[in-house]
Amino acid sequence: MKLALTYPFISLFPDTKGAKKFEGSDVIYSKGYFYAIADSLWSILSISSSMTLFSEDNSMIGDPFRDADESGYEALFLIDDIFYVVRESIQDLDEDGEYHAIVEELVISEDGTDYTVQSACKSSFGFEGDSKGFEGAVGLKNKDGELFMLGLCEGNHCKEGKKGKERGNGRVVVLHKTTSETDCSWDVIATLSLPSDASFQDYSAISVNEEGRVAVTSQEDSALWTGYLTLDEDGFFDPEIAEFKTDKMFNFPRDDECRMIYCNIEGIHWMGENQVSARSE
Repeated sequence: MKLALTYPFISLFPDTKGAKKFEGSDVIYSKGYFYAIADSLWSILSISSSMTLFSEDNSMIGDPFRDADESGYEALFLIDDIFYVVRESIQDLDEDGEYHAIVEELVISEDGTDYTVQSACKSSFGFEGDSKGFEGAVGLKNKDGELFMLGLCEGNHCKEGKKGKERGNGRVVVLHKTTSETDCSWDVIATLSLPSDASFQDYSAISVNEEGRVAVTSQEDSALWTGYLTLDEDGFFDPEIAEFKTDKMFNFPRDDECRMIYCNIEGIHWMGENQVSARSE
């Protein structure tokens, strides 16, 4: 891949609301704006496609220090004007002590300066710890308009440790939201395997465009795998037929001695047939 444009996040905002650390983790694009998140902050970062430095068109939506802890935000997608933000892996101290992703649904205020948390629902999929959970996610609808979340596990086999580094064993977990009068959760429907050609040590972000073209990145390998997700005949997601097929593999730009430049790619979004937007810490 060839680099077209790059900016540090801190140079884009006229007001950083006291934030000094931007550990970026995902990025999407919609209606002329990039939206990004950072696992160190609670804000949604809104950036005009003009990418003008310190522009008033760029803003941090919401309080970056909403909670004393860091957000753990790792994945972001936008469906029907609702931002779905995934906290990677949070320990459940009230019940089983396991680690689960938390999916927050955020609605932006009319003036665009803040958001409200519409819901925060736990994923039923359990992780081994807080460092290798869902690192990327996308939202896709079936022909009946039902929303499914596809969560990309950071570790191979969705595991930590040595097992999590066994290349070519990437996993994507398909989840569907259920609600009751008192609770909500994202329940596992299926687990899909990435082709072994996506032979990464880790998996850091995923994007799926309207045609089912898939992009998956790796931090450790500073690389991009592209492929296709099988959709139904009308172009909708169907978990019963869904599978990934390989297309190509790319390296992110290297220096003159072929050494990695971007060692922390954590966000990816299709911008066109041969163009992606990526987010690096």
